Amino acid sequence: MIETALAHQFRAPQKYQLLQKAIVVALLPCLRAWKTRHLLGEDGQSKDEGSYAVVELSRLLEKAISPVVNYKDNQDSPEDGDMPSEEQEEGIRSIKYSHMVQRFRAVQSPCLRALYELSRDIKVKVDPDILLTVVAFMDPPGDWKTEPEDASLAAAILDQQLPTPFEKKKFLADVVLERYLRPLFSKIKHPTITASGRKAEYPENTSRGEGIPDDSHKTKPWKYVDFRAVAVFSWAVFVADEQFIDQHWPSFMPGLLTLATDTSKEIRRRGLQILTQFISKFPNKTLRDRGLSKVFEDAVFPTLSYLPTLTPESESVLLLDLAFDALISLAGKQKQQPSPATGISEQKKALDKILREGVFPAYAHAKSHMLLVRVLCLKLGSIVSMMGVHAVKYLQDIIPILLEVIAEDFAPLVPETLSVALDVLDAVLTNCWPMIPGIPWQDKIIAALVICWENVVREHDNDSGNEDFIQIKQKLVHSARGLEAVLKTAGISLAIVVSPMVANPADARQLYAAGLFSFLFNAPPPLG
Repeated sequence: MIETALAHQFRAPQKYQLLQKAIVVALLPCLRAWKTRHLLGEDGQSKDEGSYAVVELSRLLEKAISPVVNYKDNQDSPEDGDMPSEEQEEGIRSIKYSHMVQRFRAVQSPCLRALYELSRDIKVKVDPDILLTVVAFMDPPGDWKTEPEDASLAAAILDQQLPTPFEKKKFLADVVLERYLRPLFSKIKHPTITASGRKAEYPENTSRGEGIPDDSHKTKPWKYVDFRAVAVFSWAVFVADEQFIDQHWPSFMPGLLTLATDTSKEIRRRGLQILTQFISKFPNKTLRDRGLSKVFEDAVFPTLSYLPTLTPESESVLLLDLAFDALISLAGKQKQQPSPATGISEQKKALDKILREGVFPAYAHAKSHMLLVRVLCLKLGSIVSMMGVHAVKYLQDIIPILLEVIAEDFAPLVPETLSVALDVLDAVLTNCWPMIPGIPWQDKIIAALVICWENVVREHDNDSGNEDFIQIKQKLVHSARGLEAVLKTAGISLAIVVSPMVANPADARQLYAAGLFSFLFNAPPPLG
């Protein structure tokens, strides 16, 4: 029997993985031939016998590629009764993860292909556990998944097993959320939610209990034992629509908070991605009525402290980018109407907090890290656009940041950051224009634009074909034109203001100023 051969080979040692792959590949034609004979009634098996064979074969194939490890069968695991430290636990996880990936990487694609062949024509429902492994492969390649086409195969298998939207939603609610994910994420209590996933009216101060580390295979089986969990959770959020989330949101909460606050930066990054997608689908009314905004804020804000040099800049950029996205998305869900009691809207209060506790302190701490500054400027631009004219409250904080970035001598060496800073300046001119004319902002903006133009032109002379610098110069002119329009609203002529700055062509700084503001005097700006 085919299943006997597979069972024997999948029990073989890891060093025979290439042989396992060869056998699975060789068995694919046999599966197709057997399936054809079975459908025609020529294999001598009854319908029940054929169905049993399909189920057993599917289980063997799924077991061969299921990324679940066993802490009882590895010499690197601690002895019973001994609890490893979190550092030891992470080391054990790394070893087991490596062994697991090596064990089934070679057979992933052929096993999925075999599962697809079994499901394609024979209408047999397989064990839901098999579908959980299949779902895990629908995530994009990465981690333990290597082949892009595996995601398409997995999606096809799921469509064969769950062909209707009703079946998929039932599988998502009953199997994925309640039977699979809830037990995995229920080992650690979150003080802001109850055991049922709802907001806790009286948050508890939880501590590590019973001598079990927070980061262990006993408290976080989804992290150390079952590597399908994060991918399956990501899929659950991806396929759930607004109505489904409105009905089942408590079942998502433990996983959302656990992943977004995990000590592993990679898992935290995935958790923030998933959380942002979840928030975008969460009905505004339910989010507000259930008081969950504060719960999500408390989970995300600590990530904004992952700054250089304690956190490498490359990791900090990824984490803060996602954390700000989650918080800004959450703020967008709040009421825009001012409260009768305070005259301030909930959305404005949320955006205020992101600026005061996020953008401004992060910039003050890490202003020398230009890649991170780019992220901060991007988020600052989004917040200014959302706040509109109310952003004038923070001009004394926003404009100095932008002008410091724009006028930095080495800014042209990081054109991506400089470009974003100029975009944010345009957003400030658009939304905060009533407060720009006059002292001090108009003169400070003019000075920063001229300095930036000079720095870019000097750099451009040495690299005349660089498209980045050409675009930066275009943006500088665009910002200058925007400033001209803003000053006109106050009856101020930019041409008159800058005339003393361009009167002496023999002065190098005035020559550069003349280049930037040449549009005011009906002359095209010089190219270099």
